[in-house]
Amino acid sequence: MPKHSTPAAAKGLPKNKTKPHTCTELAALPYFGKDNKGWPDFWAVSGTGNSELDWALGRELGRVAVQYLRGSDWQFHLGQVVSAMVRRGDEKAIGVVLGFCESISRELMRCNGPFRIKPPVV
Repeated sequence: MPKHSTPAAAKGLPKNKTKPHTCTELAALPYFGKDNKGWPDFWAVSGTGNSELDWALGRELGRVAVQYLRGSDWQFHLGQVVSAMVRRGDEKAIGVVLGFCESISRELMRCNGPFRIKPPVV
């Protein structure tokens, strides 16, 4: 499992890209890795056990995910990340997961772009 000491160092991420993702771009994501069989792992993150540090790491990973999603037209990426989180079920990484979800939620609630949540029609 890769170690992620500097999640902001997601070099090689697409900027304002409107074409599908590539394996190189996925590999640049600090939460992406490979499992023991060599298959893509969309949540290759472990917690430290320090909830404050883990939450901060999760928030940063969430910001990186939002940056990636804004530059890609790959709609299913976030679903694959969340699915991988659930499959992993790592209780030690719960702070990372919650921080990640916080970043995504904040972005959804404040943006005026393609992530805008529409209120239900009553």
